[in-house]
Amino acid sequence: MPPRFRYGAYGYEGVTRVVTSASSTSVTASGQTLVVARAIKVLLTKPGRCETPTDRNPQSPQTTLAGLTAEYATLLSRHAPRHQAMHDLQPRPEGLRR
Repeated sequence: MPPRFRYGAYGYEGVTRVVTSASSTSVTASGQTLVVARAIKVLLTKPGRCETPTDRNPQSPQTTLAGLTAEYATLLSRHAPRHQAMHDLQPRPEGLRR
């Protein structure tokens, strides 16, 4: 039987939507790390959790992302209120204002 991950899951998989502007953008994956370099925006990463050893469904996160808008402002407005309090706790460097 495969080993279980944190919180009892058998695995995680995800899809990340990236907006690129030039051929200099790169996306590399190594193990559990995904690195996006020189992209205009990384819009969203949608994780999927596998509850059983045979629960893998790579289309599930892709289907969810396909139903979302690609407009950054719309995606940001959905998540900003959820994360605002966390960001407000962090001191801002001098010169950076909202």
